[in-house]
Amino acid sequence: EPHEQALVERFGRPVGEPLAPGPHLKLPWPREKVYRYRTSEIQSFTVGAVHGEDHEEERAVVWTKKHYEEEFNLLVASREQSIAAAPDSTAPEQAIPVNLLSVSIPVHFVIKDLKDWAYHHADAGQLLERIATREVVRYLVSVDINDIMGNGRLAAAKTLQERIQQRADALQVGAEIVFVGLHDIHPPIGGGRETVAAAFEAVIGAIQEKEARIY
Repeated sequence: EPHEQALVERFGRPVGEPLAPGPHLKLPWPREKVYRYRTSEIQSFTVGAVHGEDHEEERAVVWTKKHYEEEFNLLVASREQSIAAAPDSTAPEQAIPVNLLSVSIPVHFVIKDLKDWAYHHADAGQLLERIATREVVRYLVSVDINDIMGNGRLAAAKTLQERIQQRADALQVGAEIVFVGLHDIHPPIGGGRETVAAAFEAVIGAIQEKEARIY
């Protein structure tokens, strides 16, 4: 097909270079076998969330509503350190400078080196997904929560794309990362009578109300 390339194996061994789109001749099976790959088609996976079978893309993401079948909470750094007294002591305690975020980061890629993709790893797609997850986890613990949820989002997406690409090239995965999106990063929904996301929204709402009264 126009978006495909193929590898020919003769008695289980690769033969020649990958086949370009169009008609080709080969020896009958079992002497030769053809394996097709979607090399010109953009493929994708999501880091931090598992889509359900009935998942539908939403135009607006509401923090207090569950969007996926399963969402993972990841550690993110925080510059703010609050001081609070322990319940059984008058001595102040310093809060740990980290927070939790729910993330859903789409990663889009194309296969740029078919032989590397097909023969260097048992499952290159799964490896690429694990590389992306690792780089996301490493990056989030090094940035401030307010930056990643605010005006630092575009820079974060670019940095993640570069890091994932560098690691994939080092392992000869044979893929080119064309896009990393940070369109769905929010506080965890939580559970119980009051959710984490709802409490976060209440704080943001109070700040906006204060500024509105000042103006």
